[in-house]
This record gives sequence, C-alpha cells and structure tokens, in this order.
Amino acid sequence: MVAKSIRLPDDLASDVDTLRGDRKFTEVVTEALANWVRLTRRLREDAIIAQALGCVGSEQRQEEHELVQLAQRSALEVLEDLDAGATAG
Repeated sequence: MVAKSIRLPDDLASDVDTLRGDRKFTEVVTEALANWVRLTRRLREDAIIAQALGCVGSEQRQEEHELVQLAQRSALEVLEDLDAGATAG
C-alpha cells in the first residue's frame, strides 16, 4: 500500500467526518477515488468507441445495429424460455 497525503477544504473534510459513520476516513477516500478511476476509465473507453464508430460507414453501422437488435431479441427469448420453464416446473 502507498501512503499519499492530500489536502481537503475544511467544509469537505467536515462533511466526510459527519457522514462517514463508523467507517474510517481512509476507507471513504479510497472508495471515492476508486469510483472516480472507474468512471474516468469508462468515459475514456466510451470516447474511444465513439471515435471508432465515427469512422464506420453508415451501411456498416446499420448492419451492426441490426445485429444488436437481433442479439437483444434472442436474449429476451432465452429469458422468456427460462421464465416459462421455472413456472412450469
């Protein structure tokens, strides 16, 4: 584990102390930073995907859209079959 030092505005530190309950301050900060990293990675991945899709022609986008719709219908049918089997059994 790495020890890092951070400075927080007094009002933020006070809010954390008030709201953290029995959790340690470090746990709250670690969770917040982990969530920030996860969100930032997701936004970067979304930007890469959007850029890649921007380079795809309209015909290919239409084909991919149709595949997605087919996959969604197939998944829904599988779920319906599973639900029907659960109620029949």
